[in-house]
Amino acid sequence: MAVASRLPKWEYAATASQYVSPHGDDTNDGRTSISPKRTISAAIAAIPTNGSIELASGLYREEADLRGKRINLKGPGTKVELPKLTTLNIIVNSSFSLVDGQANTYEVNHSHSLTDSNTLPFVFENGVALQYVADLANCESTPGSYTYSNFVRGNGSVLLRVHPVGSTDPQIDGKIYEASARNFAVIANQSNTVIEGIHCECATSLSGSLWIQADNAVVRDCLFTWGTRHHNQIQSGTFDRCIAYKEVPQDSRISERTSFVIFKAGARAADTVLYKDCVIHTALDVGFYNHTDGSSTFNKSTIEGCYAFNCIQPFASGNTLNLSISQCYAEDYRDFLLTGIGNISLKESTAISAMPNSFVVRSLVDGQLVSVEDFSTDVMTSTNAGGFWGAGQFNIRNCTLNQTGNIGDSIFYRSGAAASNAVFDIENCVLSGTYIYLTYSNGDFFAADNNLVWDVDGNPSVRIDGAARTGLTNWNTLGKTKLDQNSIQADPLYDGDISAGDFSLQPSSPAIANDRDWGARKWITQPDWSALTARWDAGFLALPRTEGGSRLVKR
Repeated sequence: MAVASRLPKWEYAATASQYVSPHGDDTNDGRTSISPKRTISAAIAAIPTNGSIELASGLYREEADLRGKRINLKGPGTKVELPKLTTLNIIVNSSFSLVDGQANTYEVNHSHSLTDSNTLPFVFENGVALQYVADLANCESTPGSYTYSNFVRGNGSVLLRVHPVGSTDPQIDGKIYEASARNFAVIANQSNTVIEGIHCECATSLSGSLWIQADNAVVRDCLFTWGTRHHNQIQSGTFDRCIAYKEVPQDSRISERTSFVIFKAGARAADTVLYKDCVIHTALDVGFYNHTDGSSTFNKSTIEGCYAFNCIQPFASGNTLNLSISQCYAEDYRDFLLTGIGNISLKESTAISAMPNSFVVRSLVDGQLVSVEDFSTDVMTSTNAGGFWGAGQFNIRNCTLNQTGNIGDSIFYRSGAAASNAVFDIENCVLSGTYIYLTYSNGDFFAADNNLVWDVDGNPSVRIDGAARTGLTNWNTLGKTKLDQNSIQADPLYDGDISAGDFSLQPSSPAIANDRDWGARKWITQPDWSALTARWDAGFLALPRTEGGSRLVKR
């Protein structure tokens, strides 16, 4: 007799496993992959308390509501197409009818179970998201758009009106029309829940297509496409090797956009906040973010090995004592690379951006410690602020910072009330920019030495009192202590394309001559975004350091 057969029957039930496939049958027992159930809901019902559900590849038009049971949900692995849970339902073509008095707009009563808001965020035509417009007149004049009215929450309906691409007739054009019908792809409320290897499509809920309302969640190897306010959200825990890709087209109904969110009202010191090897591609607001309700704080937030492309602000942390970012890469962002109210550590990371207003770090709290080491950047700014700005104590070591843009820019900015207590300690760096330092205090709060400074016109300089410009020689004598006495003014002689994340130096570079070891010693190279997005569009997990060709370079 097998040992398992001597266990009480209730112990079997508490750890039950179920298999699900789009080709299964809910009359199957679901206990093996050769007798899978057809729906996730049937598998959930078959697990009394705790257990796991394994999904085969394919499309699931249902909500995995795991609340009340501790059920782990996983796919068949990352080498095959991920099983996709969508919040969309297909609209039967024949159910459309031409709107009275209109030539190109068709309407249908679309059934749904949406409860999160009076919003219908997604309507697709042959897999292409249609643009929301405010009223019927705009819809009639805009091919590829939709509008709606008479929205009823819950198990209700909405009067949906569509102007198809090409002004075709949806009753007979043979296209597939889909619209938001459910709140979530996955929702759970038990601690230690694990979600692994699935694809969640269309975050109809503002909380995300995946929402885990409990501690110590682990979300691994997942793809999230088409976000609204959030792509996904957990209370505390880990996102590991996850990708957030695409957002609902911009419209006035959604006031903020954040891809990955870890939020907890009453945070504890033991709560984990970890993003590891995750990717965000196109976020209309913040990329990676964690915060509380303001009445408590997380002890630490860690972002490691993550990539962010085309975000307004890639990394941010609120109500958190310590923020650590290492071996991360950001490209084409349009605000501060990162912000936080606690101590910040930024190491072995790279940021490149051709977008205006691409700053690096904003420190908001007097005495906040900002430690930056082996960080490399090539960015453009366009206002009177610089790469590093704020009220903190900045320790900058072995960084390569290249900045171009408006004549008013500076790499280090100590000016005005918000930066009245800022202190900068800068050593062993390669600094390229029109203005290296900006200060209203004659350098009293700068400690800088053993740096290479350069500008494309050969004339790097310092701004004093907001307007006056001085060269490096005069800068040496301004402060209470000597500034940049051992620094040099010279072309760093880059050997690679820094706009593509290659910060290598020619062997004859003065930054590494005569036993110097200045500038970043490690950096992240640019991934092949087109190769990655092609894989994501096909429903596969693909990461920058494997399929994308990006790597950590060590000098």
